[in-house]
Order: sequence, then C-alpha cells, then structure tokens
Amino acid sequence: METDDLRDEPDYDPIIVRLVNGHNVKIAVGTFWEIPTPEDRALGAQPHSYNAIRIYSSEGTLPLRMVQQEELRDARALLGKGHRL
Repeated sequence: METDDLRDEPDYDPIIVRLVNGHNVKIAVGTFWEIPTPEDRALGAQPHSYNAIRIYSSEGTLPLRMVQQEELRDARALLGKGHRL
C-alpha cells in the first residue's frame, strides 16, 4: 500500500465556525491514517487507520489558512501503542 493512496477524509462534513475574535475553527470527525516513520517501517510497522476528532484553527496563522491544533483519538487506538488509561 502506497502512502499516496492513504487519504485523510473525514467521515462527516466538517463543522466550521467563525469566532467573535475573527478566527475560524473547524471540527472534523473521521477515520484517519497514521503513517510510520522510515525507522518504524524498517522494523515492520505498517500504516493503520484510527478514529479521531480533529480540531483546526486559524489562530496564529496566515489569513485563510488553518492548522491542526488538537486531535482526540479513540482510546482503543492508544492501547495498542503501550499507553495506559
């Protein structure tokens, strides 16, 4: 599977709101892909999908540009990575 084939497409239409301070916030819910680093790939790691809520904001960026500020992942996805709840 090529990494170019893995698209981060939200499962639902994103919600975009403009705050009173003029900044935009976008919330996207969906299945996203985690691409291993070249070092992890050398150890046999493969790309895998996970469920998450991503929050983007235009605060502190160029006009009309949004950057990812936060990602809330499904807790089950973290359990497989050695994290404890």
